Amino acid sequence: MCASWRPSAGTRELLTVLRPLLTTRAPELLPTVDADIARLQTLLDVARHGTAWTPVDHLDATTRARINGATGHLLEDLSPVPALLEIRKAA
Repeated sequence: MCASWRPSAGTRELLTVLRPLLTTRAPELLPTVDADIARLQTLLDVARHGTAWTPVDHLDATTRARINGATGHLLEDLSPVPALLEIRKAA
């Protein structure tokens, strides 16, 4: 695994592609999600040492709980995205 690998890179790339549509349909969503991703990435970076990751079972309970909480919060904030992407019929 390369040192520059970022767990949230795929999500960020997809949101970059979807940004124009999501900004039009839910302008408040992306700043929130961007902040969630940054928070999660910061927490994950604590578990990385060079090119190696600390195994989950070796993380202390507090770090693990923070990562789990940040992941859950990000997923909750991303949950409206599928509905926002549905094709809307003109009235």
